[in-house]
Amino acid sequence: MARLRWYMKKTLFSLLVLVPLLITNAQSNNFSLSVTAPNGGETLVAGQKATISWKAQIGYYEEKDLYVQRGGFSPNSSQSLLAPYFLYAPVNIYLVRQSDPSYIYNIATINLYDSRYAWVVPTSIPNGIDYKIRISANGASDDSNSTFSIQSSVCYLSREVVQKMRERLQQMESTMAQLQAQMNQLRAALNEL
Repeated sequence: MARLRWYMKKTLFSLLVLVPLLITNAQSNNFSLSVTAPNGGETLVAGQKATISWKAQIGYYEEKDLYVQRGGFSPNSSQSLLAPYFLYAPVNIYLVRQSDPSYIYNIATINLYDSRYAWVVPTSIPNGIDYKIRISANGASDDSNSTFSIQSSVCYLSREVVQKMRERLQQMESTMAQLQAQMNQLRAALNEL
């Protein structure tokens, strides 16, 4: 029973003291993020869905000069450890404008390990060609490599469609002119009665 208590204390100590230490060391030294989409040159349309994606790299680190009395590490030990993987780690996603450093729109805070987020671009965001995505988690951050644009959901028509619409409008105007002439004839005939 005493051995079980000692083991539980050691495990609890490891969870409460060592794991945060490992996370801090891993994230400050070997943790990196990179935006993969939108990463520049894209056009997002307000009111439509856009995918924001990123890569997170959690690497190895060297643990040196760590002394924990009952934690199993000795002074001047050197161990390569893989940074711990957790089921949830928050990542913040922002929309920023290159022309206005004070413009920061908070898109979402989601799980880092999802690696993507489906975002419906709000119609309240102004049109522009100088937007970037910024992601950040635990001190690491990255912006899109280049700017992308956001435009309102205006429908753009081809020249052929515009030409057909003009032709149809002319036909309708011609038909209305004929109807107007017939109405004027009918009105004149009624006035003679």
